[in-house]
Amino acid sequence: MKFTALIFLFLTHLSTAEILRLSKVVEKPGEGITEMELTQGEETQAILVEDKAILTETDIAVAMPSLQQEDAVDITLTPEGTEKMIAATTPMRPAIDRIAIILNGRIKSAPVVQSVPLGKRFVISGLDEKNEPKRLAGLLTGKSDEEIDKEITNQEERLKSLPPRPEPVFYTEEEYQELSKQREHIGLYYMDRLYAEEQLDQLLSPGMTRKEVVAIFGKPNSVSQMNDGKQTLTFETAPEKLPLEKEMRMLSFTAHFKANRLTRWGSYKSGERTREPKPIPSKPGNLIIKTPRADMSSPDFDFISFFENHEISLKPGETEPTKGEILSLVGWIWSISQGENPQSIDNQCDAMKILMQHIPELQVLSEESKDGRIPLTEVEEALKPYVLGDKTLN
Repeated sequence: MKFTALIFLFLTHLSTAEILRLSKVVEKPGEGITEMELTQGEETQAILVEDKAILTETDIAVAMPSLQQEDAVDITLTPEGTEKMIAATTPMRPAIDRIAIILNGRIKSAPVVQSVPLGKRFVISGLDEKNEPKRLAGLLTGKSDEEIDKEITNQEERLKSLPPRPEPVFYTEEEYQELSKQREHIGLYYMDRLYAEEQLDQLLSPGMTRKEVVAIFGKPNSVSQMNDGKQTLTFETAPEKLPLEKEMRMLSFTAHFKANRLTRWGSYKSGERTREPKPIPSKPGNLIIKTPRADMSSPDFDFISFFENHEISLKPGETEPTKGEILSLVGWIWSISQGENPQSIDNQCDAMKILMQHIPELQVLSEESKDGRIPLTEVEEALKPYVLGDKTLN
């Protein structure tokens, strides 16, 4: 199972004191929380970061200067590091929660987690100075320049044997509108344009109601409901509407409400993300999947019920799903948020019945369940060896 995440890092100085630390960004101060300064361009903002590390350089198995980005390093984590990353990011809220990238005790970036869980591979980019990717790779792995050069040569030789990647093809406006309709069926909403921070400040004002904000920007991408009655709405620009070239732009913003009144807002900017092309056509799968209507923008959205209510069946003439389809179901159930959702899954929903045919541990859990539901923690434990690559599917 591949879990890939892009982590953007702007590096200025390297030392051996503290090479790398990834920690969770939080909203409230408290014990074990440190306020750090994050500088992006000419702007500096205060970021609250947990002192506890998600992982450090000791969790890195491979660090190689990227052959796709000259200012980046490709990172592969150890099995232990991968398990730490998955455990830390599984309960995170996509498009809301952030991870701080800390180098030499200074925060360099705090990207928003776009999907969960993150896995064993990610990219550190923004290494603009001469030989910075090679130096960072050496610091993270303890390898000499000669060893890294040899690995780069070997990797280049392997890439030469691969077929060339096709040129990206982007959505037409008509195709984008059709894609938006498909997303709206499950209540997944995006802004269809980019905004500048100045526009945000002109359009928003304290005291506005949620209805007034939604009337301007459309429905939010996600909603976070706090126990104290506070609510956070996240509005994100559609991946298909991002800039074609790398440029520092505001890609999303959060609107914070108390008693249905806007109290503050904040934006997320990046100069790395670019417009998402149409997916490369792949061989059709063997499953027919009917997605239930839902509203992911609602604070009452129940991810587990949404998962359970999918109608999944084999196409006529097919006897079993493809391995890729099985792995997609594994990744899907693994990424279910642990927030306030019910902590069990119906063992008779279509997805679980398919998985039980290929993962014997799930079949055992189903047979042992007393009420037809399997605790989510037990499901995750059964799937962990397959997610980490320690076991292969039947």
